[in-house]
Amino acid sequence: MLCFMLAFALTAVALVAHFTYLVDVNHRIGRGMEELRALQDENKHLKLEMAFLQSPERLEKLALEMGMKYPGQEQMVILTAVAAGN
Repeated sequence: MLCFMLAFALTAVALVAHFTYLVDVNHRIGRGMEELRALQDENKHLKLEMAFLQSPERLEKLALEMGMKYPGQEQMVILTAVAAGN
């Protein structure tokens, strides 16, 4: 009878330990999913910011504010491609 009670107690302790472990794993998975969502949101925000910073309109405005100007006709050189072997 004592062996049966001891086996039952050990089984109960093992089950409680197993369920405690499962709860901890589920909690870690939940935190990992929250962190993943936060990182995905930050990534989306950074991509939008990068697109804004690289926009031609913004770069043109900054260049003009820095004193840059469009090239005149005399500063432009038109290149033409020549077929190989000619």
